[in-house]
Amino acid sequence: MITVDIQPQLEKDFKEIVQEFYNGDESAAINKAIKIFIRIEKERNMTWQQRFDRVVNRIRNQVEASGGITEEEIEAAIRRVRGRKNARRSKGCD
Repeated sequence: MITVDIQPQLEKDFKEIVQEFYNGDESAAINKAIKIFIRIEKERNMTWQQRFDRVVNRIRNQVEASGGITEEEIEAAIRRVRGRKNARRSKGCD
């Protein structure tokens, strides 16, 4: 068991969040906060490429879990991106 002293305002804010989002379950809120803290600290020394890789893999997993992307969806996305690039070029933004 860990015991910590925290500033009164932090404690007040924490209790409000626990009530609003965790149905009063302080253990669940603290566990979530510690997981977030650990993830942030582990990522502190990562390069932007490593963070980007992690995000891309997370997105890839979500797409695969939802059934993937059809060829038509890929083509539509490519057309949208190319359309935006062409619009920027015609405005002289590139």
